[in-house]
Amino acid sequence: MRGRGSTRNIKELFCDDCLLRAILDSVQFAVLAMDRNGYLVYINSLGRELLNFTKDLRIHSVHYADIDYTTWLNFKKIIETGEPQIGVPVMTFDRPLVANRTPISVNGEIVGVVSIFHELRRYENISQYLEKYKDLTKQVEALIDSSYDGVFVTDGEGNGIRSNAAYDRITGETSAAFIGKNMRDLEKDGVISQSVTLKVLKSKKTETIRQILSTGKEVLATGNPIFNDKGEIIMVLTNLRDLSELNKLNRDLEQYVEMTTAYREKLQQLQRFKTCENDLVTASDAMQSIYEVVMRVSQTDATVFLHGETGVGKDRVAEEIHNISDRSKTGILVKINCSAIPETLLESELFGYEKGAFTGAKKEGKPGLFEIADKGTLFLDEIDSMPLSLQSKLLRVLQNFEIRRLGSTSTKKVDVRLICATNQNMKESIL
Repeated sequence: MRGRGSTRNIKELFCDDCLLRAILDSVQFAVLAMDRNGYLVYINSLGRELLNFTKDLRIHSVHYADIDYTTWLNFKKIIETGEPQIGVPVMTFDRPLVANRTPISVNGEIVGVVSIFHELRRYENISQYLEKYKDLTKQVEALIDSSYDGVFVTDGEGNGIRSNAAYDRITGETSAAFIGKNMRDLEKDGVISQSVTLKVLKSKKTETIRQILSTGKEVLATGNPIFNDKGEIIMVLTNLRDLSELNKLNRDLEQYVEMTTAYREKLQQLQRFKTCENDLVTASDAMQSIYEVVMRVSQTDATVFLHGETGVGKDRVAEEIHNISDRSKTGILVKINCSAIPETLLESELFGYEKGAFTGAKKEGKPGLFEIADKGTLFLDEIDSMPLSLQSKLLRVLQNFEIRRLGSTSTKKVDVRLICATNQNMKESIL
């Protein structure tokens, strides 16, 4: 026999004028409540539709066993054990349903059961969505893990939540050193020199910094904010690149450029040698040795002193040094035979003069050979014929590369490569 002793107490929970009824009637799932004896005390609008229930509970007393005896047995088990039943399929109605059943307790006593029904198709839709989301999540995870660059993700508070294998490789640390840790603490403890995540959280825009890790690694860190619909930062995605690898690539590139430049210069030397070989005969071993010295000297701006008997081609060697050098592109080769010019005129020829510097001087003045040979080469043949007073002035030019015209009070910088030649034995002349 079915008793109804507890029906009144549970009905009070679902009274006609209760706000609870209005709320339950507005939800998008079926709600059904019964007392501990199995009598229905409440069913909301969607529940009536799903269960095809039309009776007025204020007039009729309906026992759930009359609706579905099998389900009533399940209800009895909940009342006896107090354990809820979640996700239970219900196939006895027009539409397949899924039910979540929970005991109702008042003052520690189970007075009834509330059951919430969903259409099975809704669960299937949710399941399909979750499967798609799961697949998408797997794809995103695969993309993150396959990235050669390090990827590190924090939440909106700067706590580490995700990193990939490349991040561990680049930093030299395991993910345990960062996951679950706040960037402020890592920065304070010296694990990282500074946090790009904190800069992003402050500026709310993409930031890039050079970061030094406690492992000694130097990395380039770029942080990107991820916003929600309210414009709040919910995550920061950080991309890491190993600067040691970039620096190595840069050094390799510089080395490659240097090698290319050296090969180009060597090729140019060979081309110049090929062009001039019909003009400058280097058949003998001695001449080949001299030409090798010419090739080496031509790549510098060093002052050159040539010694040899008259007629052996000292001026030709001077021409070759100038033609092979880079100065052939910026200036000219100027020649002067010091013995062919009177001592009184040699200084004005070399250094030039201002207007009115001496009797017979040109009104507009005249530049000297040093000025004419600027950016190029000046060849002084028979240098031993130069007077001692002029040699001291030449020494000052070689020290400072500054000249002063005759009659001038100011100096002028020149960039001249000097080649000197003589047919005298200078060592014997000094002695």
